[in-house]
Amino acid sequence: MADQAIVSFSMFAANILLARHLPSSEYGMFVLLLTVSFSAQLLTQGLSGYPLILRLAHAPDERARLLTNSIVEVVGLCLPLLGIVAITLWSLGQTELIVPGVTWFVFWQMQQATRRALLIELRQRDAAKGDAVSSLGQVVFLLLLLGSRILSLESALYCMAAGSMLGATIQALQLRLARRALYRPYQWLIDNASLVLSPLAAAVIWTLRGYAMFWLLAALSGTPAVAHLQAALTVFNLCNPLSASLVNIIGTTSARGFACGDMRQAWRAARPYVLVALPPLLLYLGTTLLFPRFLLSVLYGQDSPYAQLGYLFPYLAVSTAAMIPAELLTSFFLGIRQTGLVLKINLLGVTAVAFSMPLLLSTYGLLEGTCLALAGGEVVRLTFLLLCLRQLIENKGASFASLQEAWQKALR
Repeated sequence: MADQAIVSFSMFAANILLARHLPSSEYGMFVLLLTVSFSAQLLTQGLSGYPLILRLAHAPDERARLLTNSIVEVVGLCLPLLGIVAITLWSLGQTELIVPGVTWFVFWQMQQATRRALLIELRQRDAAKGDAVSSLGQVVFLLLLLGSRILSLESALYCMAAGSMLGATIQALQLRLARRALYRPYQWLIDNASLVLSPLAAAVIWTLRGYAMFWLLAALSGTPAVAHLQAALTVFNLCNPLSASLVNIIGTTSARGFACGDMRQAWRAARPYVLVALPPLLLYLGTTLLFPRFLLSVLYGQDSPYAQLGYLFPYLAVSTAAMIPAELLTSFFLGIRQTGLVLKINLLGVTAVAFSMPLLLSTYGLLEGTCLALAGGEVVRLTFLLLCLRQLIENKGASFASLQEAWQKALR
């Protein structure tokens, strides 16, 4: 949690600095760039991270080769993804951001790949060193630009690239990567693709569901509306360390517990890491609901247009309260290889959002309707995950058939 707190706090601080000192149109553009970059990262994470968890659980002696191949694969995947980032910026008329945006994306992917390898090995203390340099370094660079009065979106992206490059270098040195006897990259990619088709599809469907909201707002009302939604979400993103720090642990521990094929044993191993997140989550969400105006004024300033966003907090609190447990349970089910189940549940959540969105937008307006749709989708997803988990706990056999039965009961 300390490691993830460093990462999340730094991202939080960077968002606050950019929101306070950039025009809403530029900050909204930054948010759109983040959605594209995080969407592209789904491919690198899905094709390298999840297969690495499964492979290391069954072949720990091959760690050096497995870790190195996963990073090499990310390097190869970056080449086509760079084109997507560049084309997106060009289509938005931001050609001056193509070079800094692509530079940041490359170094960020390298830092994320090396960090992910350390976390999968449960080396959180080692990962924290590179994360501190990368994340806190970005904030320091932004503060220096702000002090020099040359802060712009372009210079901010170069600062984020520099921080990621430093962090990636430190973490790569910690991994002690192999130099010989690597797997053939193309064969490795094909083998990984066969493992991750369902979980990758599930992640893409659910993540793009959220990012599509930003692009819909941009199309209907322009980038200032995107900036307003992100400004409200940033307050709740302080909860991210709870989920992000535990997702890797839950995925790894449940995969190891399921090595003998016992789902109940895997759940006993993962359960403490799910339950530990709930008390601090509820405490923080209660604070946001009690003092919304105070929090927004402290973060953005009393005269900021973002200080009036407290009316969105009840919807975002419900969304966050459902999202974090859902993410942790999703990690558990992926660890026991129930990827098809996760895909079905995410599809149901997206369907709920898609069908409710037109009515909510027309009734409550753009921002409120969007937040209500997000909350509804998260509640649907968590409900089905809990129903399937309950069936797994109650059924002593805890087999794949029992989860299929749980799925049918949940639908009924």
